[in-house]
Amino acid sequence: MELHMPDNRLLCIAPLQGTQFILNMHAANQSNANATAGGDSAPEGHTWLEWHHALSHASIQALWIMHQQNLVDGMKIIPSPQNFVCKGCIQGKHTSKPLPCESKNKYKEIGDLVVTDLWGPAPIEGKGRLNYYISFTNAATQYSVITFLKDKSEAFNHYRCYAA
Repeated sequence: MELHMPDNRLLCIAPLQGTQFILNMHAANQSNANATAGGDSAPEGHTWLEWHHALSHASIQALWIMHQQNLVDGMKIIPSPQNFVCKGCIQGKHTSKPLPCESKNKYKEIGDLVVTDLWGPAPIEGKGRLNYYISFTNAATQYSVITFLKDKSEAFNHYRCYAA
């Protein structure tokens, strides 16, 4: 298996040995050095961010331990910021808070908030060909009105009658 950077540079070669991929960073550095134009040598090693991407978005602390204890053969670090921002990690940790069970707003006046629901068509046609219903609930009084409709297009006229 070969791992490439976003700009398609080869980061490392990882042959499968048994059930594990063994990272061979020396081979990647060799091929990068040979492929560089103009005789310039490729950087000896990779940035902290490149290692972070190559090693499944490992934390900077885990990368430090791997580097200090020589747990990854060929793990050479070129001077680079350690407080990098990884967009993939930010997106992966993004959460949304659940909606509150109850509104914090208290409606006191009739008509301050009217909640409506238009439902249909019914899976089985109703008596009188009434296939939809629309409900209106006043948030202040919790009083609800339900009206049955033949067609969805009747909804606005029923809303005007309710609001009047």
